[in-house]
Amino acid sequence: FFLGYRATLLAELGRFEEAHAAVAAYADALNDPMAPGPYVTRAHVLLEEGRLGEAAEQAQVATALDDANLSAHGVADAVAARRAAERDAAPDSSAAPGTDTDADTDTDTDT
Repeated sequence: FFLGYRATLLAELGRFEEAHAAVAAYADALNDPMAPGPYVTRAHVLLEEGRLGEAAEQAQVATALDDANLSAHGVADAVAARRAAERDAAPDSSAAPGTDTDADTDTDTDT
């Protein structure tokens, strides 16, 4: 537990290399590839690092191993929320290239 907590704290401090090493130590200490804890912790670290695709994959593995694991579902929800926030913050690219989206622009020269 403490190794996983250490990894999460290191990630929150931006010390990602150390955080990943702590996750590896956590997984080694458990010595159980079917334990969801290291996957959840790795997902947290990757989320803090902004590596959303990889974080989602790790959360998915954790929920597949233990669908009742609330931490796994929590990090999966956090990844989805971050993706939605980034999508909402992105400039609107729905307009076709070369189209004018300003309604008040008058290009009619037949006056």
